[in-house]
Amino acid sequence: MAINRRNERGTGPFFVAKCLYCGGKWCIVDLDKIVQVAVSLILEGKTMFLGEYENSIDAKNRIIIPSKFRKELGVTCYLSKGPDNCLTIYPEAQWQEHIEKLRSLPTNKAGARNNLRKYTSNSGEAEVDGQGRITIPQKFFRLIGFGRDVVSVGCIDKIEVWDRGEWEKVSGVPDDEEYEV
Repeated sequence: MAINRRNERGTGPFFVAKCLYCGGKWCIVDLDKIVQVAVSLILEGKTMFLGEYENSIDAKNRIIIPSKFRKELGVTCYLSKGPDNCLTIYPEAQWQEHIEKLRSLPTNKAGARNNLRKYTSNSGEAEVDGQGRITIPQKFFRLIGFGRDVVSVGCIDKIEVWDRGEWEKVSGVPDDEEYEV
């Protein structure tokens, strides 16, 4: 929701939006900063997914990747259950960065090993076909509770796929906490 005023530093405008960095909390986002980050990512040649697209899952459990996401996603991508009950789709390069972070978890701690097992067992590889579709494995329907109507959301380095009803709930009501990005 746009707020037509300046933030406390005198920059702006800004609005309240779901933060991409703090695990699903709601943040005050400075539009000037978003533009700066977007330009720097583009100039560095890094992947960037932005926008929200309504879609549906067909009878063969396939979803069409929005055309604006296809080039950045590539042919091989990786699926994982997101922390907020959504499907997360990573391009190969971002998946490798993510895996490196997981490899750094302390293997001498039972909790870290357990989290690693849960995460990797709820992940998998997918291929984008010639029509720009990926097949969503049945286990994600059980884990996430998808219906047939979904929303694909660009989250800078990944794509989140939400059940439409769940997306309407989480995108419409901010959390109690707000963070400045």
